[in-house]
Amino acid sequence: MDTDFIVKIVIGVGLLLAYVVVVSVKGYLVRRYARGKHIEAERTALINKLITVFLFIGLVVAEAITWGVHLSGLYVFVTSFFAMVAIGFFAVWSVLSNITSSVLIFFLFPYKIGDYIQVIGDDISGRITDITLFHLIVESKDKSVVTIPNNLVIQKSIRILGEGEPVTSV
Repeated sequence: MDTDFIVKIVIGVGLLLAYVVVVSVKGYLVRRYARGKHIEAERTALINKLITVFLFIGLVVAEAITWGVHLSGLYVFVTSFFAMVAIGFFAVWSVLSNITSSVLIFFLFPYKIGDYIQVIGDDISGRITDITLFHLIVESKDKSVVTIPNNLVIQKSIRILGEGEPVTSV
């Protein structure tokens, strides 16, 4: 058997094993971070899946390079694909902005479900009842529900009025 072929197999298997280890460690670290910040399981699972997809794409590219796949044609395809996607996202940029903001909120958001907040500069205040991929759901004192897009949550200043306790005045 050709030694070059054996080397490629060993490298390919090594990359696959490294991927499995990295995904396992990533899962543990994200779950540990989420537990420490008291982040709900649904949000943790979403972020875990998103990171796993990016790691898988990296694995596929690394395996392709290992096996000598000529990536020049792939680069043309990928850049053309992303150009079409960019044109599509230009029309619906808020979707991409909210998804990106959702990832930032997961890791950087100092609030949690049950906290009472006030959006400074807007007449929005109340208790956070849910944090979704696209919105922060807030229930006001009069029990009306307000949805705040995640990209605005990143852009606006938000004051924590209390953690899990009713707001007496806003």
